[in-house]
Amino acid sequence: MTTTEQNINDLIPLTIEGKDYTGIFSGLSSRIFRSVDISALQNEPGWIYDSEGRMEPWKLEGMTEEKGSMIFYGPPLKGREFSAEDLDREKLEKMIRIFQSLRDKNSPYQGFYSRGWVFLEDGRILLLPNSLMEFIRKSDNEQTRMNHWYPFNHPDRSGLEGLEFTTALLAASILRGSHPYAPLESEEDNRNEQLRRVPALSPDLMIPGLKEEIADVLTLSFKGEQGLLKKWIKVMELWKIEGALNPLKDEERQSIEARASQLTQRGEINQKRRQIWRRKSTVYMISAAVIILIGVMISTPIKKSMEPPMTLGMAPLEVVEAYYAGFNSMDQELMEDCIDKKIGKGDLNEVMNFFVTSRVRLGYEGKTGVINAGEWVDSGRPALEAGTSLYGVALVDIQKMGDSRFRVDYEKWMPGSSEDIENTGPIPPVGYLVRDLLTLEEQKKGNWLIVGMERSLKDLGDD
Repeated sequence: MTTTEQNINDLIPLTIEGKDYTGIFSGLSSRIFRSVDISALQNEPGWIYDSEGRMEPWKLEGMTEEKGSMIFYGPPLKGREFSAEDLDREKLEKMIRIFQSLRDKNSPYQGFYSRGWVFLEDGRILLLPNSLMEFIRKSDNEQTRMNHWYPFNHPDRSGLEGLEFTTALLAASILRGSHPYAPLESEEDNRNEQLRRVPALSPDLMIPGLKEEIADVLTLSFKGEQGLLKKWIKVMELWKIEGALNPLKDEERQSIEARASQLTQRGEINQKRRQIWRRKSTVYMISAAVIILIGVMISTPIKKSMEPPMTLGMAPLEVVEAYYAGFNSMDQELMEDCIDKKIGKGDLNEVMNFFVTSRVRLGYEGKTGVINAGEWVDSGRPALEAGTSLYGVALVDIQKMGDSRFRVDYEKWMPGSSEDIENTGPIPPVGYLVRDLLTLEEQKKGNWLIVGMERSLKDLGDD
């Protein structure tokens, strides 16, 4: 047996001491499992779901090693693990019903890892043991995760909160014949930024003739709305009975395809601008890295660990206000005290990068060249001068949704970039309309901290 992608996707028929079993090929060296309680991984069963929502356990009975890779096995079954190429409407409808069951039971489900779903020959679906598959996923190499995890999950909506987004990805992939975000960026930060935005094309442009009911639920799911699975089940029934598409005349289809092509080209240009900006800013980052590193190594960690958080004594609303004010003031330390670092990693890195860039440029040129987005909007959005860039947030609207939950709507502005290296004129900025759904928790020190964030973005250039 070899550790090929084909083996990873197949259940393995095994015969041990004359008894037949079905094996799960982990693709991982046995050495990796030495640091974990294997008995705990084996004790949790998988679950087999039928079309009526009934479920029965599938219990692991043992493990074996084949050419250095661990195989876990249980009672014999015949089937094949999830494959995007084989997915159809009928299979997706079954998956959505299982999604709803997982949510109803408040399952510890962590997200859609395609290796954990097996379509059995008798029409049922097996979800392999959750803890085991989570361990395998986290231990997998990056390429395997690129195939089985990243294409199906929102970077900021973990577990049950991401089920609508996953459903939309799968449905759109069936309807258009390709992933709605393809090609998916390989670098983590770029990929996360890509998936946080709604697809460049709205569903009605992405899939010409798509029925309004399906387009509506796709749009809401991509935007991060929750509680849509039951609506998805109804939509799947409509899809089954009436089909997903309305008939179109040739001129109607051509008009839709022309509009889609224009928006796709615009999206590609915006993406190239962002990539060029990242490459150009790298020069500033390298120059500043030594300065920042020296300062951080000398004092920041020790000082930060000894000081109380800057948000101590602030009410939850004040913490939220401080966090978004930090974008414009580039106050990374204040923002760090407002949000769990795992949740806010992208924002904090971004603010740090712009702060460093502005300070390096200040040292070289005597000016930062960065214009505060809030002040720019308040002053009527005047034309930018050559050599300046726009960064920050504007029109921040914070709505309280409970004692510790908030909805924040705002505009986010980033520097644009030009593909023309000879261009000396002003470069238009890139803007997004953003909605963040925040959850805060009170910490042991008495300070409030943002511990949950669901973010949806819309490119303002698409209007």
